[in-house]
Amino acid sequence: MGYLFDLQVGLESRLNEISNKPYVQWENDQTYKPTIGTRFWRTTVLPNRTEGASIDPQGAQRHTGIFQVDVFVPLNEGLADCMQDLDQIFDKYPISDTIIVGNTRINITSVGRGRVEREKSWLHGFIEVQYKMYSYVN
Repeated sequence: MGYLFDLQVGLESRLNEISNKPYVQWENDQTYKPTIGTRFWRTTVLPNRTEGASIDPQGAQRHTGIFQVDVFVPLNEGLADCMQDLDQIFDKYPISDTIIVGNTRINITSVGRGRVEREKSWLHGFIEVQYKMYSYVN
């Protein structure tokens, strides 16, 4: 499937390690419809433009971007539950860590937490995981 598939599998694998997580709406999951009163997470991979990482046109390509995990918690569950979910996700992506999927190495370069805001009947916060990886032209 290629490096983008490995990237998504690697980044999502860390979320699968979290016990007692709510439903996760993985990217391209078109069937899930959020239910008011039920918390959930949503993932999105936001790649930057690929750059050459060597002089050789058949050499390495550098891929960078952001893996975003949105957390949606019903208002009646409160801010503490939202913050707990964000902490669990944050802790799974330590800076300078490497995730390996097959021959693909994904380096975590930065992790940040966005503001928690009220959106209709939800509290919404997010974690942004910045990554860097290399692939080679075959």
